[in-house]
Amino acid sequence: MHEIVMGLVGARTGHFRFESGHHGELWLELDAVFSSAAALEPAIGAVAER
Repeated sequence: MHEIVMGLVGARTGHFRFESGHHGELWLELDAVFSSAAALEPAIGAVAER
């Protein structure tokens, strides 16, 4: 499931200051996940089974 979701998001590494004020080294472009709902279905099914 992790591989499916990570394959759909655009990930960038570096130093980021998030809107919350926290800092991190990984930025995920989550908009891509919502534009590929059909590709996300296997991961959704896996979560539902858990």
